Amino acid sequence: MSPITPLTIKKEHESVLTEFLDRTTQEITKRFAAYENQANDLKVKADSLFGKDDTISKYRTAWLYRTSAAMIERLAESANGESKQIDCFDKAGLYYHFAGHAFRKQEEYQWAGESYMKSGHCFEREADLQVKLMMAKERIIGSYGNAIRAFRRAKGVFSEVGDYDLSGRAYYVEQRLISKKLWKDDRLGWFVHSFWGYLTGYGESFRRWFLAYLLGLFVFTVVYYFSGMGVLGALLLSAERSLLIAGGQGNLILLLGQTFYSYIVLGLGLTLIARRMQSR
Repeated sequence: MSPITPLTIKKEHESVLTEFLDRTTQEITKRFAAYENQANDLKVKADSLFGKDDTISKYRTAWLYRTSAAMIERLAESANGESKQIDCFDKAGLYYHFAGHAFRKQEEYQWAGESYMKSGHCFEREADLQVKLMMAKERIIGSYGNAIRAFRRAKGVFSEVGDYDLSGRAYYVEQRLISKKLWKDDRLGWFVHSFWGYLTGYGESFRRWFLAYLLGLFVFTVVYYFSGMGVLGALLLSAERSLLIAGGQGNLILLLGQTFYSYIVLGLGLTLIARRMQSR
């Protein structure tokens, strides 16, 4: 008999999961309760192995949690009724989170980060369904909070191994969910946070920032032009103000408006630099 290794455990659970995911939605719906019990049994087995010191038990724990989570997530997509979907997404998010912890202890950082990402997506889908059903605000905020924590952990794990692309993606979703949470929590800060996200992709997109800068330049150039300054004068004045250079003659309100806009855009540009430095 071949010895049990982390690789054989991985292949074993991937095989079980592939077989399950290949089943049709109709079949899963028909045998929903049986598959749910199967997934829960895997989670119970993982709980029983949790805390054991040997490497094989640790790997088996991680894959049991992950397989259980993936099955529950698939069940959520086939569940009859949004309340049942919410319940399944909540369980899947929790089990993926446990898998992330277990993989991280084994220094399987890619699997840990991916598990945290999947956890976050499940919690986000749960929260979005809760919003749709107009459930209690506290419950919705709690679900968004769980999703934020999951993506924050994913960001940290990917940063540890130098995968700044995936770390950036996790960070972006984390910030997007913070905007959603602020909105549901009736916080005024959601507008500033969302505006920052719109202009800079939460500090991740130079392209968005540059387009916002050019858009402001274009809009104010057109406004100055129709104020009677001519094409060249309007362009030069708008360019000066976009760079916060005092000069030119024009409508005081428009000049103040563009100066204010330029301060915001240039200030947000600094957050792009700070975010890139922080992520490295």
